Amino acid sequence: MSAFVQTLYERFLPESLFYRPFNVDDTSQFQTITDDPAVTDAISFLSTPFTLDDATQFFMTCAQNMSVYMAAAVIQIIALFH
Repeated sequence: MSAFVQTLYERFLPESLFYRPFNVDDTSQFQTITDDPAVTDAISFLSTPFTLDDATQFFMTCAQNMSVYMAAAVIQIIALFH
């Protein structure tokens, strides 16, 4: 297991996770926690600054592609920085 995967596993133990679908009410909070250069530099497809429009577009893209896994992965990576 790589060091990165080990860190994720230790940080996000399965019993501590609670997944639910994103909704429009999450957009502002998602933008706030993502608008951090440490986060946007670590995730190549996120822009700096990460605006509310960017957050809205991210959720729309995930919904269109039915990519809940991508959204969940991004949220987990962001949590490493907070």
